Amino acid sequence: MFNNTLLHHQMTIKKITLNIVTALAAIVMFSSALPASAQMPLGGGAQDEAPSISWRGTARLTGENEGVITLTATMGEGWHLYGSEMPEGGPKPTTFSFNVTKGWSLDGKLSSDRAPLKKLDSMFNAEVKYWEGKVVFTQRFKLDPTAGNVSNITCSVTYMGCNDQTCLPPKTKNFNLKILPAKK
Repeated sequence: MFNNTLLHHQMTIKKITLNIVTALAAIVMFSSALPASAQMPLGGGAQDEAPSISWRGTARLTGENEGVITLTATMGEGWHLYGSEMPEGGPKPTTFSFNVTKGWSLDGKLSSDRAPLKKLDSMFNAEVKYWEGKVVFTQRFKLDPTAGNVSNITCSVTYMGCNDQTCLPPKTKNFNLKILPAKK
């Protein structure tokens, strides 16, 4: 009986080892098939050196107690940013979060300067919405004049970008935006 148990454990270990070796071989084959521009060195330096999607943001007063938050995404050549609504099993949608604190509130819904494009994405086998090039998102806000001085707004965007060969893992960009005076 001891020999049967030992033999069973040895066979199980061989199966696990074979699965690990097969998985590692698949990873090596897949990563070597990617173009050098899509491969990321250990530590993730490639994305930091030449970002595929970059963000900038501002918060500016448009009147005495109202203003607009502007978040702009710029995609590198061949890259796209997924829309805010994705099908089940699709890529991670782009989502925005505003840390509303005492003294200010959101006014209306977030909007973009243009509608996203639509296509059948073979990577996810689903119709997806996405933006290419540059897209500007705006969110109006109101200040409560009785609540004291509000000088900054914090918010974040979680997004996922892809090109025709690979996708970056979802990433969150945090903003701490100083409220700028209205333009004259």
